Amino acid sequence: MAGGWIHWKGPDFGSSFLYSAQRFYVRRLGVRARFLWLAVVALIGLWPVADARGQTVEEPQSAAAPSSAAETPKLPATDAPTPAGNAAAERSPLDTFLLRDSKGNLVPVLGMSFEEFEQLLRQKKGLSPAAPPSFTLERLSLVGTANEKTADLEVKATIRVRQAGWVRVPLGLGSAVVRQQPKHEGPGDFVFDFDAALGGYVCEVKESSEAAGSGDPRRTGSDPRRTANGSGDQPHVVTLHISVGLTSIAGEQRLALPLPQATESTLRLSVWEPNIEASLAGGNGIVTTRATDDRKTEITVVGAAGDVQLAWRPKPPGAVTGTGQLDANGEISVRVQSEHRITSDARLRVRSYGTALETFRVRLPPGMEYLPLPAGAGIHVTPVDAPAKSAAKGGPGGQLVEVRLDKPATGVTEVVLRASREADAGSAAPLMPARFEVLGAIRQRGTIDFLMDGEWQLDWSEDKSVHRIDLTPDTAAARVVARFEYFRQPCGLALKVTARPSRVSVEPMHMVFIDAQHVRIETLLKYRFRGSRATGLSFALGDWKFDRLMPDALLDFPVKRGKADEELYVPFRAGVAPPTELELKLEAHRALPASADRFALSFPRPLADIVAPATILFFAADNLELTPDAAELVGLSPDPSAARIAGREHATLAFRDFGGGEPAQFVGKMRLLSRTTTAEARAKVRIERQQLQIEQVLEYRVAHEPQQTFVLLCPSGLPAAGDLQVSMNEEPLTVLPAADAKTTSDGLERIQFSTPVEQIGSFRVTVSYWVPLIWDRKSSLPLEVPLILPVDEGKEQFTGQHIEFVLPEGMAVEPDADRIEETAQPVPLSGGSPHAYSWSGPVALSRWTLEPGQGTQAAPTTVLQMWVQTWLTPQIRRERVALGITTLQESVRIKLPKGVRGDSVQTAINGQEVAHGGLRDAGGHIAINLPAAARGRECVLEVYYTLEPPVST
Repeated sequence: MAGGWIHWKGPDFGSSFLYSAQRFYVRRLGVRARFLWLAVVALIGLWPVADARGQTVEEPQSAAAPSSAAETPKLPATDAPTPAGNAAAERSPLDTFLLRDSKGNLVPVLGMSFEEFEQLLRQKKGLSPAAPPSFTLERLSLVGTANEKTADLEVKATIRVRQAGWVRVPLGLGSAVVRQQPKHEGPGDFVFDFDAALGGYVCEVKESSEAAGSGDPRRTGSDPRRTANGSGDQPHVVTLHISVGLTSIAGEQRLALPLPQATESTLRLSVWEPNIEASLAGGNGIVTTRATDDRKTEITVVGAAGDVQLAWRPKPPGAVTGTGQLDANGEISVRVQSEHRITSDARLRVRSYGTALETFRVRLPPGMEYLPLPAGAGIHVTPVDAPAKSAAKGGPGGQLVEVRLDKPATGVTEVVLRASREADAGSAAPLMPARFEVLGAIRQRGTIDFLMDGEWQLDWSEDKSVHRIDLTPDTAAARVVARFEYFRQPCGLALKVTARPSRVSVEPMHMVFIDAQHVRIETLLKYRFRGSRATGLSFALGDWKFDRLMPDALLDFPVKRGKADEELYVPFRAGVAPPTELELKLEAHRALPASADRFALSFPRPLADIVAPATILFFAADNLELTPDAAELVGLSPDPSAARIAGREHATLAFRDFGGGEPAQFVGKMRLLSRTTTAEARAKVRIERQQLQIEQVLEYRVAHEPQQTFVLLCPSGLPAAGDLQVSMNEEPLTVLPAADAKTTSDGLERIQFSTPVEQIGSFRVTVSYWVPLIWDRKSSLPLEVPLILPVDEGKEQFTGQHIEFVLPEGMAVEPDADRIEETAQPVPLSGGSPHAYSWSGPVALSRWTLEPGQGTQAAPTTVLQMWVQTWLTPQIRRERVALGITTLQESVRIKLPKGVRGDSVQTAINGQEVAHGGLRDAGGHIAINLPAAARGRECVLEVYYTLEPPVST
């Protein structure tokens, strides 16, 4: 602890006061606080502590400062030292402390003791206890009477205030009407008003100035009437006179009044009826009733608080009176299994107010018999009498059972009872399956659920003791069909069970198959049955001939005619109940007029209570072109979502009917299509040492009508000389001479083969054979390759053929242009194999030149550009051909036109004349060796030659 004097000197005044400081470590002390304290210190410095103005006050010697921060600071002396030479100076009533801020600087703090500083620090860190409430509602009393519509009450609220100033006290009572001016007893002021935000009345009190004292919360002893917590000994008592409206439901009256929580609360209500039972439907409290001498009943609710809902009703006749009052809450489940069998389960929760519950009795619904269930823990149910047989005839009685507990219970006792009724088939009296009456209970309420097995018609009649409520989403899974709420027992809910009329709904889909002579229909029917058992199914067939209805496990055949001639009736088998959902397929047919090019169709109609719009699909035969006549369609709209069915040539026509009562009708045009067969041949020739192995793939496409026998053309003698084999899907086919076997003018024979089944659409046939080859492999060899062709006549068309050679390494093959007509020249195929060619027309005998190997692998030659220049005179014809080529081959072979003079041929590469191999024959080939520098690069190859001039005519 350090202390001393602080001096201020000015031109006209001087002042000083004693300060003392104790070292504290305060974190996060802001700069703003520091300047605030300095300002306070400056103002206090102006406070004259001595009358001698302008006197100089000497500062006494201060105590030595602590040697280190770790030392414990000393407390200041009780009396501050008096400055020398100023005996009149008084000690300042304000203590001043110096606290260190976060930077270690001393900051003066005025008017605060260490204990007060510690209290503020604890509040900042949340360590101080919670503040006490500003008021206490010690007592709340409500006393009054009730008539048929309202209840008049006197409310007294005893309030004790715990702090000074205005204090708001919520009183609730939102449903009440204040009839008189409120009265207030106690010190201070009083204000009473309604607060819409709180939904109730609010009382505001303020103690008088004498009772409140100075208002300083630290001064607790200034008024002898005030307690240590700031409140006086005399409380505030507020008296109100209110009226509350009553509601009446099913003979029960209810009082709804929100009340605040009080230390002690009581509600006493006098009712103008001698024998009633009361209960609390909402809020808190304990309800008791007492009969008074003036044939009234006093209802008392002890500890009434919250949203109080007090209900009372007259006791039922014959109710047992005594010290204990029973309250029963039930959940009753009625299951309708048939017209003659009903089972009711009641889960009863019984509570006794007063004495402990040991036993009680329950009367079951009239005409129903108790069914024992597994005994619960500590609960035994025993029938008291036999089932009331008279109840089945409309009597009021019901079987009585007794529920006995092993140990007396003061809380809620839960028991489950089951009763069953086998009703007479001829009895038309309504049933009372929910009458589970707890004898002697002052209040009985709960819910009644009806469940149904199968499809039945349930009819209810009810009185004021029950009313129907809406079903919740969770009841759908439990198959609950109706729910009621009851307010007393025996309740007046009657039930009548009858068979529900049969209701049949169907969704049809028609698939119509049309050929040149007949129309066949397959109708898929999706049935749904509701209500009682359907006896059979009916159809309106019109001019269709019935074929079958599948599956027939539930149906009784033969079919019968319905009410009209065009109707068909199919009964269900006796003793067989159809399922709720059933799928059937109806098949029928009708004939088409011969050579008809137009037809109209109606469709079989299932007869049911609900017939959904049908989907209709048309499948025309492959040789039939079907066109709908849009202007003549009745009750149909196109469905563009239909797609082509795999395996069928024509796209499917789809329609939707409008679903009205008018039958739908389709009108269309049809045109027969003759069969067309197209074929394409692909040959692969494999050159071996002593033979040519030839394999041809014939690709057929048959349209409109199926075909099984196919005719081929082959060179004469090939079937006898070669090993000719025809196969399909790797299965061999038999080859025979054609029915009109004859040799054509170009020497081709006709043979035929047949497939195992009729073919329509695309398929493949493989033909393989071999031809002998004699060659020394040293010189060029003219080669003839025989090819087998599909016929190209009538309705059968041959679209083209391809050939591909598989050669040994280094060998080359080229078309023999000298022996091939110009129109039959093969065309090389781009890409793929370098030895592949094609023809647009049929070629049965192809001619080629086979060249021996050059010792190097053949490389492709590309012709980029070509120029032809011709000089024509009456005596000669001179030509120059320039070719822009790229190749890796050592030599290039060029085929010259016919009639070229052998001695006139000259060749050049990139402008330099080079030698050539010369013509092998007139109009034959020449071979030009390429320099190494020209290989693999683009070069210009020039050929000069002379031809004989054309002969003039």
